[in-house]
Order: sequence, then structure tokens, then C-alpha cells
Amino acid sequence: MNIFIKRLIKKIKKKSNNDLILSQIKNMNEIKVFVRGMNCNHCKMSVEKNLNQLEGIDKTEADLNSETVTISGSRVDLKKVKEAVEEIGYKYDGEVA
Repeated sequence: MNIFIKRLIKKIKKKSNNDLILSQIKNMNEIKVFVRGMNCNHCKMSVEKNLNQLEGIDKTEADLNSETVTISGSRVDLKKVKEAVEEIGYKYDGEVA
């Protein structure tokens, strides 16, 4: 990713507390986000299954210990990720820095 874009994203994150970032589509291979409330393998499978159904996402890997989900894909829409996570009862808590 271009260094200018990385700097811009950092500035937007600081100012908007993720509101502006959520509306943007990320073009990248991998992104890691916090998902709070996963505490068993059923939770892990549920989050992975629901996120894998989103357009632009190729693969997801939830980690119960760190409460993160690594998302691989060509076009990850963070707003749709947030909606999908919260629709199934978990808390989307933004990108891992």
C-alpha cells in the first residue's frame, strides 16, 4: 500500500474513531480486526462462516485468545464486516493497529 494512503488512514482513524474508515472499502490482501465476545469454537466458526459469505472476502481466521479475526480478500468493506459481526451478536471493535 502506498505510504501516502497509510498516513492518511492513520490521520482519519485518529480523528474519526473508525467512523470514516468503516465507510471505505479496503483494497488489500489481509486485514486484522477485533471481534469481542467470541469465547468458544462455535463462536469462532460462526464469525468465520458469516464473514466468509461477504463479497470480496476469500478467507477468515478467528483467534479466540486475542479476540481478533484475520480477513483475507481483494476488497474488504469494513462497514459490512461490522454489520455482519454485530448482526450475529458480537462486538466489532475496529482494526488492529
